[in-house]
This record gives sequence, C-alpha cells and structure tokens, in this order.
Amino acid sequence: MLARILEAAASASSRRPGAVFALAAAAAALSLLSVSRLELDEDLTALLPSSVPELKGLDAVRETVGGMDYAVAVIESREPDPGLLSRASEILGRRLLERPDLVRRVKTGIDPEERKFFADFFLKHAFQYLNAGELDEALRIMSREGMRKALAEDARLLDSPLPNAIKEKIERDPLGLFEKVFQKRLLAGFSAFSVDFRTGMFVSSDGRAALLQAFGTGTPRDAGFSSAFMSHFRSSSEAALGELGLPDGTLWIGCTGGFPVAEASRTEIRRDMVLTAASSFACVLALFYLAYRAARVNVIAGLPLALGVLYSFGICPVLLGFRMTAVAAAFASILFGLGIDYPLHLYNRFAEERRAGYGCAEALARTWRNTAKGAVYAGATTSAAFAVLCFAKFRGLLEVGLLTAIGVAVIGWR
Repeated sequence: MLARILEAAASASSRRPGAVFALAAAAAALSLLSVSRLELDEDLTALLPSSVPELKGLDAVRETVGGMDYAVAVIESREPDPGLLSRASEILGRRLLERPDLVRRVKTGIDPEERKFFADFFLKHAFQYLNAGELDEALRIMSREGMRKALAEDARLLDSPLPNAIKEKIERDPLGLFEKVFQKRLLAGFSAFSVDFRTGMFVSSDGRAALLQAFGTGTPRDAGFSSAFMSHFRSSSEAALGELGLPDGTLWIGCTGGFPVAEASRTEIRRDMVLTAASSFACVLALFYLAYRAARVNVIAGLPLALGVLYSFGICPVLLGFRMTAVAAAFASILFGLGIDYPLHLYNRFAEERRAGYGCAEALARTWRNTAKGAVYAGATTSAAFAVLCFAKFRGLLEVGLLTAIGVAVIGWR
C-alpha cells in the first residue's frame, strides 16, 4: 500500500514538476509568514513548567515588586558640571515620558521631600540615627589618630591633579564622615546610588556622570517590549543631545539595566541561532559535495532539506502560539544533521538506477518504490521517538520534541 502511494507520488511529480514547485513555493511563503510572527522567549524560567509552585511564586514577586523593570541612563560629561548634568537629566526625562505607553516613571534623583528631610532634620540629629556599629565607626574617624590619617590623606589628594569636584568634596567633608557613615544611613531606605545632596541627583564619585532611572510599563521578560523601549530610549537620547546643542563629545548618554540586557541577549541569541544553523547546513552540503563531486547534487539534496526545516518552523509556531524558547529554536542545526539521511539514501539509489540504464522517470519511480518506503519507516520511528517528548512538563523538552518530530517527518516527506 505504502509503496503504491509513494510510486504514485513519484509519477505525479515527474509529470507535473511545475505544480510541485508552485506548491513548494506557496508552502515556503506561508512558512515565512508564520516564522515572521514567532517570538523567542530567552528567559530561562520560561523553560520550566508553569505549574511549578516556586515559579509561580517568582512570577508573583516579579509582578509585585517589578524586579529590574527599569533602565539606568548614564549621562557623562568631559568635566564635572552639575548644571549641565542636571539640565541633560531633565531634558532626557521629559523626552522619555513622551511615550507613556512605554515609560511610566522617570527618577533623576531623590525627591524634594527627602532633600528637605536631610537639610532640615537629619543633619541636626544625625548621630541619633546610627546603630552601634556605625557609631563606633564615626568615633573611630573622629578620634585623634583617625583625624590625623584623614587630614594627611586630604593633603596628599589636594596636591594631586584631581577634578575640582573631588577637591570640593574634600573641603566640605575633610574627615569623610558623611560619605563613610551618615550617607549610608541616610540612603538605606532611598537608593543604592550615590547622591549629590546639593542637587538631589544620582551622581558618580568624581561628579562627571549622573544617573537616571526610567521605569517601563512592561517587563524585560517581554522581548518585544524591551526592543520597543530601547528604541524609544535611543531616539530620546538623540533628541536630548540635539536640544542641548553641545559640540560633539561634550556629553555622552549610555544605558544599562534590565531592558538593554534583554535586548542584547535577544540579539546575541538570534545571531548565534542563525550562525549555527547556517554553519550546519553549509557543512552538510560540503560533505555531500565531497562525496559526489557534483554541484547539482547540493541543489537536489539541499533544497528539499532547507525547505523541510523552513516548513517545520512554519508549523511549530502555529501549534505553540507563536512563542518558542531559544533552546527549541536552536535545534534547527540538529534538524539539518538528522534530515540529510533521507536525500542521501534516495539520491544514491536514484543514481544507481540511472547507471543501470533506466530513464529519469522510471529511475525515480523505482527509487520511490524500493527505497523511499524504508526512508519513510525510518523517519517515522525517529519522529515518534522525539514526539514522546511532547508529554514532558519541562517546556524546553516539549518544544524540542515537537519541533524535531515535525521536522524529521516533513524533511522525510520532502
């Protein structure tokens, strides 16, 4: 029964090759459309079963506290310039908030209420807020020996070519008491960044850089949102620099945090996937050419192989809701290795039939009658073995099993 079906298929394809190519092209176009809608989930927790209680707890925490749902902009100037940094932070923050669908809040420093608390109350009662360890540290710094060491270090630093901002900080706090003790206590509930309490900005120790937090309306786990967020951030940075009208190199704006890391990871993963799949396909074709020493063989074997992998990736997104983990998508290179067996055996048998004196149509029919049946059975068993993984609760294994089972079946049929 199977032999007759295969022979009929071979006869039909030899009589109407144009129709076969048209159907293959149409299927390829539909597969490309499906693949274009595929979203890769690079989050490692996406590989785990959604029913795991610990994973549900992690998702609940992420939803409640947000996690790293913000990007940190670093605004750096050539020389310490608090006025310029403050103006750049204000303009960048305003530009970012022009897209409320992407940016829900921008924080350039501590709130005015916090600065007021610091100026009006904290400094007057600073020692009352220290715990025992912090009080001991303050007394050590204020001891005769501690003050002698601090002043000697100040003298050394003031004689060296330091930025004026650092020298001004030494003059305001010669013992380093505020920076080493009081600032840690004051910022314990506010921020992990250093703060210039004169301006309220998050700043670097040398005064050349200011930090700005931009909180997104989405999460870095959403690859599409991360890309949109970072695209808006880059355009806002360019607009802010243009509005300032500064000479090139005066100010630099960079970015770190959850969203840029997610975007960079997505780009790298996609690049690696394409590179490994292309390398695998090229190596398979190179070995094919070394075995038969004919470029046409690469076309005969390579085209069905490439189309089979494309069809597999066109079918799977439909079944998986157009989302796939990076682990499963990386199996494209494996499919090329598994799928090459079928065109190899079929072409070898076809070449033997041709050498035996049969015409092209007859040789093709005999190949499908005698060899294709074994290839179908071999592909079916391999596909079934991988299909068993579809019962796994581990999402990564489930998708690998589904993709490979469909891929082997489609490539074998091609």
